[in-house]
Amino acid sequence: MAVAAGDLHTVALKSDGTVWTWGYNGYGQLGDGTTTQRTSPAQVSGLSGVTAIAAGQHFSLALKSDGTVWAWGYNGYGQLGDGTATNRSVPVRSGTIYDVVAIAAGQRHGVALKADGTVWDWGYNTYGQLGDGTTTQRLTAVQASAVGNVVAVASGQYHTVAVKNDGTAIAWGYNTYGQLGDRTTAQRNTAVSLSGIGNAGAIAAGNHTLILKSDGSIWSTGLNTNGQLGKGTVANASTSAAVVSFTFAGQAVMSTFSPEGGFYLQTQSVTVSCATADATIRYTTNGSDPTASDAIIASGVFAQHC
Repeated sequence: MAVAAGDLHTVALKSDGTVWTWGYNGYGQLGDGTTTQRTSPAQVSGLSGVTAIAAGQHFSLALKSDGTVWAWGYNGYGQLGDGTATNRSVPVRSGTIYDVVAIAAGQRHGVALKADGTVWDWGYNTYGQLGDGTTTQRLTAVQASAVGNVVAVASGQYHTVAVKNDGTAIAWGYNTYGQLGDRTTAQRNTAVSLSGIGNAGAIAAGNHTLILKSDGSIWSTGLNTNGQLGKGTVANASTSAAVVSFTFAGQAVMSTFSPEGGFYLQTQSVTVSCATADATIRYTTNGSDPTASDAIIASGVFAQHC
């Protein structure tokens, strides 16, 4: 159902909502109650109902179906978000954050997107990657300042990126290589816009930032010493430009949901949309992946109560 990779460990989410891990375990990042290295998968202790996973350098995050975030592993910078700096070999809840619909993990910080479109961060903050206007380490989640209407998040090593519901992209944190895409290399402790980016759909980040646009093109900015920006050079860039000679044209971008998925106390009316013109959207109501025989709805149309 999903996989994630830390520096030296691997995390896998099964369709039954259980989480399995293997690899280096010196900080408890496998979550099996030990610090014993595993060369084959071991189940994370006491964790079920998981819908998404993420992995940082030596820690792991899990999002449960009730909208809570759980974490385990190295916690020297507060990246588990449980109010301490104590390593954990079994999952602990990341503070009192709730109603979360997506998670991401940087090298030493965690990120959560809530159903209301706000972004919350915790952990290492020397480069402003928490986006709260400071460089203060946070042991529990703080809200990224003046950030709203977000539909997707990603974490680089020391920076955070988000896509808003209008297709623009914003970022904050470390920027020495231009990975924030704001035409500077200045560190940003609060969000700035990626210059020239619109119609953004999906994002990813390392020491560089990638944006998949609704027309199927990929745009990149940041570190490029090994050509990772795909622009035919090895020069770093502080503003996004398209990857040369590459497109996903003819393929639909991921559909979006309004409101976002998560745990709600009342019945919700859900609208499904796709930024790709004339895309065919099929859906199910039982959590299974759609097939060619499932029901079709048009983009932007109300789907169902759930």
